[in-house]
Parts: sequence; C-alpha cells; structure tokens
Amino acid sequence: MDETFLIHEHLFFDAEGLSLEGILSYRDDISSGQKVMLLSPHPHFAGDMNNNVIRAMANGLGESGRVVFRFNYHGGEESASPPLEDESIFDYWRRVEEDRDYERTIRDGLSAYQYLREVSPRNVTGCFVAGYSFGALIATLAAPQLEGLQGLLLVSPPFGKMDPARIQAPNCPVLILAGKKDFVFDETALNTASRVSPKFWASRTPRRNMLVISVLSEAICWRSRSSCSMRLSAFFWNDSSTSMIST
Repeated sequence: MDETFLIHEHLFFDAEGLSLEGILSYRDDISSGQKVMLLSPHPHFAGDMNNNVIRAMANGLGESGRVVFRFNYHGGEESASPPLEDESIFDYWRRVEEDRDYERTIRDGLSAYQYLREVSPRNVTGCFVAGYSFGALIATLAAPQLEGLQGLLLVSPPFGKMDPARIQAPNCPVLILAGKKDFVFDETALNTASRVSPKFWASRTPRRNMLVISVLSEAICWRSRSSCSMRLSAFFWNDSSTSMIST
C-alpha cells in the first residue's frame, strides 16, 4: 500500500476587507471527497485554529480523505483586527461575549465557507461545517446562510449563551455531540434548543432536517477525537448512520 501524506497549507483569505489566517488540510493523493469547515472556540478559551480538539478533528478528517479548512477569527493570532477604539483585542472579545454580539464573527465564518467552496477541487463535493464550543454557537447562527450546506456538527454547543429565538432552520441534518463533564454543558438549555424550531429539529423527510443528540459521559477533549470522527462519519457519510449513534 502506498504511503500517503497529509498536507497543511497555511494561507490568508479575505473576509470583508480583513485578511484572516487559515490552514487547508488534505491528503497528497486527494481525488474526491467532501469539504469540511471547522469553527474554533472563543479566543479567551484556547480559541484558535490550533486548539487541540480542532487540530485533532482536522487531522482525522483530512486523513480520511476530506478537504478541511480551519481559520482564526478576526484579531486572533495573524488574522487582522477591525479598528478598535481605546480597547485591547482582549477587551474587545470580552465585550463580544458580554454583549453577545456575534455578527462580525458570523461574517468571518461566511467568508471562510465561501473561500473553501472556491478553492476546493471540483471533484471534492459536498460542504459540511463542524463547530466546537463557541464555534458551535457561531455554526448554528451562520448555518441558515450557508448555501449548499449538507451537514452540521455541533460539538459542546453552549446553548445557554444563545437566545433560542435566534435559532433558524438549516436545510441539512444536524448532529449535536456533548459531554456531561464539559463546563459549558447545560442539559436544560440543550433540551430547550432542541424544541424551539420544529422545522429545524424534526425529521420531515429521510436524512434532511434530522437531529441526533449524542451525550458522552466524559468531557470533550483531544482524547475524544475518535468519538467525534466516528460519529461525524457515521451520521453524515453512512446511509445507515443513525442506528450507529447512541443518544
């Protein structure tokens, strides 16, 4: 069997006039497959594209034949920052969290998604998005605007920080993967979010608007990468996937 290598291409792309830093990962023998965009946690909580969970997911999905794109939000690492008036980037992100003003970050995700669609080879079809922690929140809010989205994975989503009224229905299957020992785990908020939009969470037709919630006994961390990858692959890329996932 020929040995294959995983390529990590460091690059920059435009997000409404800001230059954002990203990494595109793919096998050197890539010929077909799917595209996956990863959204990182909050910058105050190891939230960059090299977060251990994000990096492990990028490696696992890339090695399995997917083209994976992860990036740093505006103001993170080498990504450009919008003009700030008399505040540090740390204080800026604290204000974003306090005010729950996620619009600029959502636009980062929309720009990254469009970039991934444009640079991927034509034979790499199907777009999927996976967000971890804060990234899961951004993925949820951005999903209805993502053209051609075929699946959404929300890992440790902090639904307690989001107004349920803001959840809209993406026209794709959704997998929520949470850990009971995650510091953001909120069973009440998770249950509330799963009921706010019947169009989002109900299975109207086979494998379209379908929700599966999988709760692990441990916290989600880099050691959970096999669980994340297994459930992601089973749910989105296996015709009989739903029977393979415990809820």
